[in-house]
Amino acid sequence: MTRGIVTAYDAKKGTGYVQRSEDADRIPFSSRALLGPIPNIGDRVEYNVIGGKIGCRAGVVRPIR
Repeated sequence: MTRGIVTAYDAKKGTGYVQRSEDADRIPFSSRALLGPIPNIGDRVEYNVIGGKIGCRAGVVRPIR
């Protein structure tokens, strides 16, 4: 699992982005990938990166306590 920070989340759309570090690319995720509460911007999370037809996305996103 990769660790990173939630950089954006839109509750209406159910989508957001996580980023490993400031200089890394942002990776999208959907609310279906969340294991735990809806994240806030700046929350630290663990996630798996999954490749797909349209690019990489975070498949499982869970908060780090």
